[in-house]
Amino acid sequence: MLVLSRKASRSLCISLGSSLVEVHVDWISPSRVRLVIDAPDGVRVVRGEVHERAGTPKGNAHDRAIASGH
Repeated sequence: MLVLSRKASRSLCISLGSSLVEVHVDWISPSRVRLVIDAPDGVRVVRGEVHERAGTPKGNAHDRAIASGH
């Protein structure tokens, strides 16, 4: 896991093969942060709690394999 600190109006980029996902920090308040995610049409973006309700484990395949001891 990578932990980054970003100020409002800053961004970070995630390379997924030939696709690029850009995450912008739109604004920050004491209890919330609003992110703007720019991803290609084929990249699915969902909130973590939605992902968990669907029964899909968090993390990538490598992280899941390590967690399961494989």
